[in-house]
Amino acid sequence: MNLPNLATLITTVESSIEAVTFDMDNFLHPCGSPACIIGHAAALENGGPLSWPHLTVLKKAASYLGITLPEAKEIGVGWIGDADNEVYHVSSERAIEYLKATQEAERVIPWAEFLGEYRP
Repeated sequence: MNLPNLATLITTVESSIEAVTFDMDNFLHPCGSPACIIGHAAALENGGPLSWPHLTVLKKAASYLGITLPEAKEIGVGWIGDADNEVYHVSSERAIEYLKATQEAERVIPWAEFLGEYRP
C-alpha cells in the first residue's frame, strides 16, 4: 500500500467535504458514496478527473494506492451491503475514519469489518 498517496487521498477527501464535492451523508448525491473515495484516488493518479468506465477508475485508484484491483473494489464497491443486501448509508466523517483506519492498519479493511455491528 502506498501510504504517502493514502495520506494525500485522506487530505483530498477531507477538503472536498468542505467544498461540497464529497457528500456521503446523502448517497443519492452525484458524489455520495464510498465510491467517491475511489474516484478521488483515480483522479489523483490521472492528474485530474476521469470518466467511466468503472473498471478504468478502479484500475487508476488501485495504481495510485498501490493495492490490488479487488482491494480497490472493496473500498469503492464493497460498502454496498451485507449478506442481507442491506445498504449502508455512511457519513462523510465515517468515510474519513475508514480511510484513517486503513492507513493505521496499512491494509485495506473490508467495509463490513470496519462497520461491524454499526447500522446507520
